[in-house]
Amino acid sequence: MIKKLKTFLADENGAIAVVVALVMVGLMSMGALAVDYGRMTWVQYELKKASEAGALAGAAALGSATNPDWAQGQATAESIVQQNTVNGTLLSNCEVECGYWNLSTRKMQPAGIIPTGNDRPAVEVTIKKTAGENGGALQLIFAPIIGINKSNLKADSIAIVRPGSGSNPFDYTIFSGSTSATLILNGSQKVNGSVHANAKLIINGSSEISQAVEGVKGVTINGSNKVGSVLAGSADDIKINGNCSITSPPPSGGAVHIDMPDYTEQIMSTAAETYSGNKTFNGSVDVDGSIYVDGKVILNGSIGSTGAILASGNITVNGSSTISGDNQVCLYSANGNIIVNGSSSMAHGASAVIYAPNGTVTINGSSEFHGRIVANKVIINGSADVNGDDYPVKTLPIKSHGAALVK
Repeated sequence: MIKKLKTFLADENGAIAVVVALVMVGLMSMGALAVDYGRMTWVQYELKKASEAGALAGAAALGSATNPDWAQGQATAESIVQQNTVNGTLLSNCEVECGYWNLSTRKMQPAGIIPTGNDRPAVEVTIKKTAGENGGALQLIFAPIIGINKSNLKADSIAIVRPGSGSNPFDYTIFSGSTSATLILNGSQKVNGSVHANAKLIINGSSEISQAVEGVKGVTINGSNKVGSVLAGSADDIKINGNCSITSPPPSGGAVHIDMPDYTEQIMSTAAETYSGNKTFNGSVDVDGSIYVDGKVILNGSIGSTGAILASGNITVNGSSTISGDNQVCLYSANGNIIVNGSSSMAHGASAVIYAPNGTVTINGSSEFHGRIVANKVIINGSADVNGDDYPVKTLPIKSHGAALVK
């Protein structure tokens, strides 16, 4: 009996050894595959971060939401991607597509479409690590034991110029930065572009605004108005009375406070002309290289060049002033108010940027205005046609606009 038991134990020990050996092989194989999976996960993460960085930089480089610079967006995205390292090697190539992201369908569309209020300029970046791209597919270390030698990896990201809220004030045709003063548009204003108020926005009469109307503390629309879209801090803060036509999408929350930028130092440091004390400009005024006045400014003359007039005090523009050709002047009051009396004459391609970050801009009389009105407080007396969409800002050192990832 004892002899049989010893024989059985000997046989069992042999069987257990075989099982243990098989289990160890399996565990080692699983551990080896886990190492490759970890490498794949990390390299995929690196690809995704690189594609996000490229998309965000590309979208920011598009500039204005209404006049995107597609070539600059693509070039910037490609440059940023190629500064990123994946699996220890700098990336060499990527695919960049510029176009419009539809907020409703969440799909990219070609750059050549006519955008609606629901379409945002966007940059899509795709990075592949496959044969012939970015060093080829990822070479695996242990997976070949189960017949898998390489892994093709890809990352795709899309960023848009932020839909209104969170952007630069100069993405808007009319912008009121005060957190307490209500922006009121009365009469029959016609605005090509968007309108934003950091406080409340009220629209009365029969205005037409092609893009978004935004009021962080609420939007009230009375009468017969046509607008692209309506945003407030909360959807509950939107009140629409009368016959209002909203192109798209439906009214919603999401409008947020936007800070005023300060370009005073940049313009002062590069000004071609500097005046101490108040200054009146009559006749032909050359703003090429910009002008700084430490005092008040009265503008009666004609401008045939592109540049800025920066004043520490108030700026008054009288109806006799003109801008010719395709030139643009920025009237920038650092600490005062700006008053535009009557209709400043602008040729078809000429425009103006009226900027009073700490003061009030008052537009008197009925006028056709090309450009942008950005101030702490905006007052428009009478009816005005204000076209910002067709006249990009080229007289201020705006470096970037808000961008956001959507994919």
